[in-house]
Amino acid sequence: MTQMIARPTTAVVILFLLAALLPAGAQEPHVARIGLIQSGSPATSAAFVDAFRQRLREIGYVEGRNVTMDVRYADDVRYVVNLRTAKTLAVTIPPALVARADQVIQ
Repeated sequence: MTQMIARPTTAVVILFLLAALLPAGAQEPHVARIGLIQSGSPATSAAFVDAFRQRLREIGYVEGRNVTMDVRYADDVRYVVNLRTAKTLAVTIPPALVARADQVIQ
């Protein structure tokens, strides 16, 4: 009688372990996200961005499948100084740098 009870229990444990090891069908594959900020215009940065994309493909990242790349161009760069954060972090920003800032956050 003891053997009859042990066999179904063993089978249930084995099925549970197999189910735990199988990948879940509803899971989405991980998609890496890359943000690339380039100085200059799209025309002047095209060669670099193309080479970057090519190297990603060489190491196994295919845009649209397992990587998303967002390219932005720094044509409107602003120099912002946040004095409140600097004070919180106990960082002293030299007055000359504050004077050159486009925006100063008090």
